[in-house]
Amino acid sequence: MTRRARARLAVAAVCAGAVLTACGDGEPAPDDLDATETRGQELVAAHGCISCHSADGTDRVGPSFAGQWGTERRLEDGSVVVFDAEHVESNLADPQSRVREDYGARMPAFDDLSDEEVEAITAYLRALGE
Repeated sequence: MTRRARARLAVAAVCAGAVLTACGDGEPAPDDLDATETRGQELVAAHGCISCHSADGTDRVGPSFAGQWGTERRLEDGSVVVFDAEHVESNLADPQSRVREDYGARMPAFDDLSDEEVEAITAYLRALGE
């Protein structure tokens, strides 16, 4: 098992309670999500994203996913990006390239996700943010 796989497994194991909690207030009910968005929700839970990011507006180690779609964020280098599909894809593959100034560099890379998985996660985050 690679170091990255062990780290992901540890995050998932330690944060199982947070994943279950994330299905509460502020998150679209399962019947409000289409099939792709539901798949994204499942992937976010399976990869432990909810251990650091909430779906209900509560900030954790990282920012909440709720209400973020289309908003601007300032990065450590002073640049400003929009939380959109391009940002999500880039951040999943190489989060250290777009470090938010108010959260620091803590997110691991998820560069092994398929295009379909990235698309599903993106659809879910868009559903939380619109």
